[in-house]
Amino acid sequence: MSYLQKQKSSLKIQQDLFMSAAAPSVKHIVIIGGGPAGLTAAIAIKSSLAAAQFDVMILDHKLPFEKPCGGGITAKTLHAFPFLTGLQHLAVTTNQFSFESGHGLRCEVESLEALTIVSRKDLGAFLLEKALALGVRHYKEKAMRLGHDGKKAFVQTDHGAHAADVLIGADGAQGASRRLFGVRSFEKNRAAGLGFYVEGIAGSKAVIKFLPRKHGYLWVFPRPTHASVGFFAVAGEVSRGECERIIKTYLDEHYPGVKLDPAKTYSATIPLIFEWHKEQFTGTVHQTPFALAGDAAGFADPITGEGIYYAFKSGAMLAEAICTGDILKYKQRCEAEIIPELQKSARLFPKFYRTHFIDLMVLLSRRSRSVQRVMSDLITGTQSYLTLKSRLKSLAPKILREMLFGG
Repeated sequence: MSYLQKQKSSLKIQQDLFMSAAAPSVKHIVIIGGGPAGLTAAIAIKSSLAAAQFDVMILDHKLPFEKPCGGGITAKTLHAFPFLTGLQHLAVTTNQFSFESGHGLRCEVESLEALTIVSRKDLGAFLLEKALALGVRHYKEKAMRLGHDGKKAFVQTDHGAHAADVLIGADGAQGASRRLFGVRSFEKNRAAGLGFYVEGIAGSKAVIKFLPRKHGYLWVFPRPTHASVGFFAVAGEVSRGECERIIKTYLDEHYPGVKLDPAKTYSATIPLIFEWHKEQFTGTVHQTPFALAGDAAGFADPITGEGIYYAFKSGAMLAEAICTGDILKYKQRCEAEIIPELQKSARLFPKFYRTHFIDLMVLLSRRSRSVQRVMSDLITGTQSYLTLKSRLKSLAPKILREMLFGG
């Protein structure tokens, strides 16, 4: 080897050593659960400038899967998360809503912002494709246990084990992550959803019907090939059999000839948190930091049961905290940007579901465009519970004029 070749070889070795020393070690992120929260966190991490520093894997033996929900994604959500661009071709978009009170009073509401309605299975497949394209690994495995070797945590699955520097639990209210991380279950702080795929319902209108003395509602949401029909209620208040009877009775009355297919039904638990100071959604297990996101963290609106926006938001905030190397920022942001809204919803919950209150809101909406606008903004996510009272107070004179003279 010539002197020049030796110099080049020596320089190359020095460069390799420098690059090896300068390059940060790869951190292994293990996400248990592939719902919107987990997939959003994965996509955001691997889309960041720090993507090369992280190896991201998702453990979910069911992904993509269906879930009993209307599947409505608000305009606020679409505006906030650009990676959802392109989802519309899988969805139905509507700004037409029908509300019916427990005593049969009905109003039709047209919102300025549209609601994009997509099945959870299609949404999961859409997000998974984006995650895989960015280098996220997906294992169809079920998390069973956690272990530790003194340096890293290991997630033991039904097929093997995976090392983790950071653990993310995003497998829903009844997933394994809360148990594995040592976080108490939601116990009685939960609601239940029962949903059906129903064919033969035409139109693009979304329907919400409340029932007397029930903390919940029935929904009929259009989708491209079918309608999602279901019932959301506080757990233990309505049995599964009663839910099915309520849905069947409604369909017989409004869509005669349409039948329920028992093979196309889905049920799920929805967190319903009223005391947030008792909840834990970050911490360490075996000296390894963990965080919960989406439904696994309890981030769902108590009044509506809606959790998709909070899944996207918590997943994105968690990814940002991980990429900046300070997972505590995630807890701080959740306490500032998510929990106050959920706490306000929890305080309004008992009043909202009083039958006479819903009757009043429906009657007001039939006479007042201002009340209709407020209701539509609540549906599409542009109206916060935190500012709802002040907005209604400021609109009171206008609402009164509309009630008296129409408008």
